[in-house]
Amino acid sequence: MNIWSELAALESRITDKTLRAAWARMVETRNPADCALVQEIADDTDDAFMFWRLALCAEEYATVEQSLAHLLIKVTE
Repeated sequence: MNIWSELAALESRITDKTLRAAWARMVETRNPADCALVQEIADDTDDAFMFWRLALCAEEYATVEQSLAHLLIKVTE
């Protein structure tokens, strides 16, 4: 299972509606900006540290994924 599948599975544990919606978007888009938004929203929730930390890891992972994708495009051009 990859990181995004693991993060998607955690969505059911989120009780805050705003955080849940942002979390779903983060998992769907895999965009670092969406990951950062989840961190901001998570700050105001009961499980702030857990979800903030996971979103930070997702942001770092998404950034690496994007960088690799850009490199692959350059290599194949």
